[in-house]
Amino acid sequence: MNIIVWIALPVITKAQSIVINEVMPANSITLSDEDGEFSDWIELYNHGADTIQLKNYGLSDVDSIFPKWYFPELVLNPSDFLVVYASGKERSAPPVYWQTIIDWGDEWKYLVPTQEPSADWNSLEFNDQEWSTGKSGFGYGDNDDSTLIPITMSVYIRKNFQISDTSNLISSILHMDYDDSFVAYLNGEEIARGNIGIPGIPPVFNQGADNYDHEALIYRGLPPESFRIDSLRQLIKEGENVLAIQVHNHSLGSSDMSAIPFLSVGTNINPGTGYPVPPILPVSSPLLHTNFRLNSVGETVFLFDTSGLIIDTVAFSQMHTDISKGPFPDGSGSLFYFMEATPGESNQTKTYSSISGKPNFSIPGGLYTTSLNVYLTGQETDDTIYYTTNGSDPIVHSQKYTGPIQINTTTVLRARIIEHDKIPGQIVSQSYLVNIQNTLPVISLSTTPENLWDFYDGMYVMGPNASHDFPHFGANFWQDWEKPVHIELFEPDGTIGFSIDAGVKIFGGWSRGLPQKSLSIFARSNMDTVTSVIGSSMKKISMSLKRSSCEIQEMTGTGQ
Repeated sequence: MNIIVWIALPVITKAQSIVINEVMPANSITLSDEDGEFSDWIELYNHGADTIQLKNYGLSDVDSIFPKWYFPELVLNPSDFLVVYASGKERSAPPVYWQTIIDWGDEWKYLVPTQEPSADWNSLEFNDQEWSTGKSGFGYGDNDDSTLIPITMSVYIRKNFQISDTSNLISSILHMDYDDSFVAYLNGEEIARGNIGIPGIPPVFNQGADNYDHEALIYRGLPPESFRIDSLRQLIKEGENVLAIQVHNHSLGSSDMSAIPFLSVGTNINPGTGYPVPPILPVSSPLLHTNFRLNSVGETVFLFDTSGLIIDTVAFSQMHTDISKGPFPDGSGSLFYFMEATPGESNQTKTYSSISGKPNFSIPGGLYTTSLNVYLTGQETDDTIYYTTNGSDPIVHSQKYTGPIQINTTTVLRARIIEHDKIPGQIVSQSYLVNIQNTLPVISLSTTPENLWDFYDGMYVMGPNASHDFPHFGANFWQDWEKPVHIELFEPDGTIGFSIDAGVKIFGGWSRGLPQKSLSIFARSNMDTVTSVIGSSMKKISMSLKRSSCEIQEMTGTGQ
């Protein structure tokens, strides 16, 4: 017996003026979201003459032809672009208008304690008439203090403020510039802390910061740290509220202490007038985030209208990091690849019809006791391969492969296929460790030397803005820079543990000023095949790096 089953599928129609204009399924440095993370993204464009209400429009990926995620009440005007992050965070809040209601220099009540204060010191009902009055910031030693306090292990501060209508509140951000640690409370409930204790357990008045000296940021020309208050509606009240903060030193021997708080609130209506947000504060509206991520190996993105009809699609196969795909011209042209993505803007950069493949190495990286001859082959017989042996990215001015490459000493060999009118292929890196003595695993990090040692862009050097005094604030190694890196781990017997593309940052506090610095390695699912190679639990590796050469950075040890 034959059974025929009819399945009704949504119809694809191009009658709408809203289109998918650009997609980036492997974003590492192109565009960060409000959390400072580099999520995949999808750009929409209204190429019509009418304003479109996007409520109940939907997006999905190849796993489902029905919408996985729906837009909130939001309009897209003619010729406007809209970026949606395919991050899996599932955020669809409407636009937010920000006001700063507690600013630097506002008056607070404060106490420099000699014993534990009353347990309800952070509540709205507490009577703080016996406390002193002063303007923020509070502290000493950094010339950023409006209210000087004596050398102490802690200072407790309270600020009452008014909220006339809570119905329009969407979000709130506490910005805190501090040295060395703090815990903040809104109406007695903990909302943020840094560098001290366990969340939910108030530190005692003479408790020191946890593991390191945390330097304030504003006096160095940097924005303060931000802490988003997600449970705002449950904590804040119409009428009077109180923000209370206990700030702790690292020790009585510390030369400085700082406390400069800011509180900003976001509403869904434009207040017109009010308290502007200071330029130093990084605030942004909660951006749009889908409940799914994209797969850089390849899939299809679907756009649905309110009737459940598919009105546009963009399909892609294997995509390299920070490469996007979309129509040219905007909205109606053929699909191309872009090396220079333009999220939120018109697709006007150079277009490419395809992406070159990856070269194959005849011998994998590893530990060897003799010289090697390594052969490189392309995906096609006429592919042109360029390579380097000094750690730098291969370009058209690099050595062109014409025959076997002899490896006589420890070398990082990096190669890629570069063809005319194609996006250059992915760089493949192999570390050949020749005649080394080891009993522990070996980690090899390889990156373009300029990423570490360039005077202006190298993250391991002083750079043009370093102060003379230790720990040399303003130096390149104090910047929040992430550089691309290839990391390989070889077992003691020479077998490969893993080989991935990743990101690397300088990590730590004052240890940044020392010759040997700590590094954080960020392994993401869109960088190579890391999750299948070393497991999804491995997201960050910290280690120390000594400058041994510009060609290869090696560490031996168990790792973490």
